[in-house]
Amino acid sequence: MQTNDLPSRRRTMLTALLPAVFLGMGIPDLLDTIALHRSQSEVDARVIDNRTMFKRFGVSHELKYVFQPALRRDTIGRQGAFNDNMWSSLPEAEWGKAVEKGFVSVRYDPSKPGNNAPASALPSILDSSVPIFLGLLFSWGIVVVEVRRRRLSRTAPAIG
Repeated sequence: MQTNDLPSRRRTMLTALLPAVFLGMGIPDLLDTIALHRSQSEVDARVIDNRTMFKRFGVSHELKYVFQPALRRDTIGRQGAFNDNMWSSLPEAEWGKAVEKGFVSVRYDPSKPGNNAPASALPSILDSSVPIFLGLLFSWGIVVVEVRRRRLSRTAPAIG
C-alpha cells in the first residue's frame, strides 16, 4: 500500500470536524441527562397540549407542559437547543393519566430548570452516549489513517 492510496491529508483533517461535532453535541447532552437522573426535584406540571403521532415504526403519545420551578416566578416547559417548549413522549398509560388529570410529574435540574422531562420517561443515558461513541469512533479512524500515513512515508524509498 502506498500513501496515495490513503485519503489526502486535507480530506482527513476536514473529516476531523465530524467527530468534533458529534462530541460537541454529545458531551453536553450526556451531562444534562446525568444531572436530570441525579436530580431529586420533581413538580406537577400543567399539561397544555397533547397529541398522538402515527409514525413509521409505531405510535407516539406526546404532550407539552409548563411548570414553575422553585424560586422562579415564570413558568417554563421542556427546553431544547432550538425550542422553548418541546413535545415529550410518554408510554401510552402514563400519557392517558396525564391528559385525564391535566398534570404530569416532571423532574428537573434546579441549576438549569429547562433541563426537564416527565419523571416516568427520563431520557436514556445510553441514547445520550451515542454521539460520544460515534465521535470517538471517527476520531479513532482518523488516528489510524494518520499513523498508517506516517509509517508508509517513513518506509517509502527515497526518489532521486
